[in-house]
Amino acid sequence: MLRSDNITVKRGNRTVLRQLHFDLQRGELIAVVGPNGSGKSTLLKALTGELSLARGEVELNGRSLAEQMQRPHAIARWRAVLPQQSELAFNFPVIDVVMMGRSPHLSQQQPALDLEICEAALDQVDCLELKDRFYQQLSGGERQRVHLARVLAQLHEGLESKGPALLFLDEPTANLDLKHQIQILQIARQCADRGAAVFLVLHDLQQARAYANRVLMLKAGRSVAFGQAASVLSAKRIERVFDIPVEWVHHQGAALLKLKHSSATIL
Repeated sequence: MLRSDNITVKRGNRTVLRQLHFDLQRGELIAVVGPNGSGKSTLLKALTGELSLARGEVELNGRSLAEQMQRPHAIARWRAVLPQQSELAFNFPVIDVVMMGRSPHLSQQQPALDLEICEAALDQVDCLELKDRFYQQLSGGERQRVHLARVLAQLHEGLESKGPALLFLDEPTANLDLKHQIQILQIARQCADRGAAVFLVLHDLQQARAYANRVLMLKAGRSVAFGQAASVLSAKRIERVFDIPVEWVHHQGAALLKLKHSSATIL
């Protein structure tokens, strides 16, 4: 679905990503983790075409990203991006914000179906009761969930038919309470289970281990490890990359990350 080869990104004279190689397959959720400033969001922007590459290439479905970006309307039918922050200059009703996700598909002229799809997406993120509210009246967490509904509505066809669907999420749990963090991660996992390829930037290592198939760990713009979640997120590697003494403990079937010599788990 997605392949990156030797990705290198520069800002001015500074190299912020160095020679990254990895792939993302359909039906898979990859979580990208690393300390602040390690290049996680920069990588997402490079993979979505928002940032230019100094070297290397990104391929989607066997074709270069640069080629596919020449037809943005076509690629938007099966690829969606949820950035860290999404702001709107105008105070649209919530249902209209979600309907924006249907814009690549509106040539089909099925307004009743589009409305049904958008309401179902709002219901999925626990925001259906907000559909007639105005966007700027919402809290930060509510806005984030509404935008997730927008990208789910955008990818509806691919998710329903197990056709191509590629979803990029940049720290989607920021500004959310614990209940909605879990809800968003479960939705991302469900999208992958339905055949989508999901690329997820996360800070929470426990969540990455619980929900991701594979994990890419970055430090200072370089790949430290890429592979199965439990293998990449070893306590020894976390200690080395994050400079904090930790260990994994298991409780009732769940893996919990805790500080060494402390009873406190890391949330």
